[in-house]
Amino acid sequence: MKNKKKSLKSMNKLANSFSIINRVGELTKAQENQFLEDNKRAIEFIFSQSNALTKSAYSQILKKFFETIPAVSLKEINIGHIELYRLNYLNAKSINTQRNAIQVLRAFFQDIFEDRYIDRNPFKRIKPPKKEEESFLKRIPSRDDINKLKSFTKNDRDKLLIDFLYKTGLRISEALSLKIEDFKENKEGAYEAYFKGKGNKTGLVKVRNDFYEDLLNITGEEGFIFRNLRREKHKAVTSKHVANLFKKLSKEAKIKPEIHPHALRHAHGTHAILNGARIEEIQKGLRHSSIDMSVKYSKTAINKTSSDYID
Repeated sequence: MKNKKKSLKSMNKLANSFSIINRVGELTKAQENQFLEDNKRAIEFIFSQSNALTKSAYSQILKKFFETIPAVSLKEINIGHIELYRLNYLNAKSINTQRNAIQVLRAFFQDIFEDRYIDRNPFKRIKPPKKEEESFLKRIPSRDDINKLKSFTKNDRDKLLIDFLYKTGLRISEALSLKIEDFKENKEGAYEAYFKGKGNKTGLVKVRNDFYEDLLNITGEEGFIFRNLRREKHKAVTSKHVANLFKKLSKEAKIKPEIHPHALRHAHGTHAILNGARIEEIQKGLRHSSIDMSVKYSKTAINKTSSDYID
């Protein structure tokens, strides 16, 4: 009986410090009740662990997760919230820390799913990063980093190139192959162009009307969009030149680790998810052959791509 009282006392102490409780003042009464119940579920999961160190570690992982995402109930959490957590916190941690956090969160949501408290486990298909993914996951450029990179450019071409790679998610070779005359206006008033991408697959890129006008201003009516500014001005700038440019701008902007051109493709996909894009739209926009990291590919016809979610 004495041990049971001690356990209840410890649980109440944790409840008073757990991050979800700290949000109660921001919510309506109905939301408060929901979050109190959510908090109870989290604490029960933590106290189901036998080891004191494990309880402490699990508490910190859950606390940080709920601090990083918006104030939504456990029943509302989806892949967008998970990506927000990874982008704003987890990706900067070591691979071991990332693996531990995802395993704990997956176990927690599986526990309350099996109790029928939630309809699905949002972490079910989230795979812990592998060792070789460490350099990539260490940091996906934030919107602030991208804007900072742009602020150090010396001409409109370079600024628009950064914007183009980020807004479209194209690979650098694909972007540099495009000519302004490749773009045609569609029924919605935007502009789109077909191109040959990786594996000689045909891809479609879309840009908004105002951005097309910006591209037109630096190219004129024909020719490569991103062309040399000095010698052989009719030719497109090379991938090597762009890589060196990004390295130089990253150094001047004091961005570490430096931003590589391909990192803007990853930023495009991640930020599009956070802005509400569906996984199927990400796959279509980035032309992935499969979606190992999230859900199985849906064959449902989709009219939007990830570019529709990047301003």
